[in-house]
Amino acid sequence: LEPKAELYQKKAQLAKYKTIQQTVESHESAVKSVIEKGEALLDTINDSTISENMKKLQADYQDLCLAAKTHVHNLVEWV
Repeated sequence: LEPKAELYQKKAQLAKYKTIQQTVESHESAVKSVIEKGEALLDTINDSTISENMKKLQADYQDLCLAAKTHVHNLVEWV
């Protein structure tokens, strides 16, 4: 590819992944709400499965945010 075409493609990829990152981050309040409801449920029903699922949800969400951020950062360096 020509340098201009390659640069255009990289910028398009960057825009796409920035949108994905924003979409992922926009779900933060929903994730927090689920965790809060899970904590309220734990007060009623002491079930270790609920606690484990809440921890997994939080960890998975943080991993997803980090992966999106890292991918955007890498693309910014290319462009």
